[in-house]
Amino acid sequence: MPVRSNESGFVISGDPYLDVERQKTVFDTVLTSEGILAVQLHVRNTGDRRVIVQGSDMVLEFPDGVRLTASGGGAVATKISHDIGGVAGPALAFGLIGALTATHGQNKARAARTADYTKKELPPAILGGGQASEGFVYFIGPENAAYARATLNVHVVDADTGASRIVRLPLGSTDPPHQQPKRP
Repeated sequence: MPVRSNESGFVISGDPYLDVERQKTVFDTVLTSEGILAVQLHVRNTGDRRVIVQGSDMVLEFPDGVRLTASGGGAVATKISHDIGGVAGPALAFGLIGALTATHGQNKARAARTADYTKKELPPAILGGGQASEGFVYFIGPENAAYARATLNVHVVDADTGASRIVRLPLGSTDPPHQQPKRP
């Protein structure tokens, strides 16, 4: 379920991909079965000041205090690459040529997945008034993590003053998200 914060000069919407069918449609696999959460974010600067937003600065926080930092698309692709399959079967059935062909196919699939996931990431951005950025932020945690109970901490920095703030988006709640100053 998408969550949204509309305050202090910018709008942030977050949509955690918890539904298996949505994950298969967009990522061609079930990420959550590997302990991975993808959150689609849309950040729009509705104020006059420039703001900096980077997916790599975001943190997912669970009620028990466990915190996960965001991971890049390449790390996510590497984590799930073991699902592509092994070379033992082709090697036994078809010898060295079979093993080399299987390895080449795996490498191509891994590279395509890495490129796809990286392309979908939220890019680092300096947003002027009226500008927006959109993309996925990925988190790698334990399998069967209770992602629906987590809170996404979105770090936003004023590009001119360096002042920063954290906008908290509860992923499984309909309560309005709130903002808090960044702790030193």
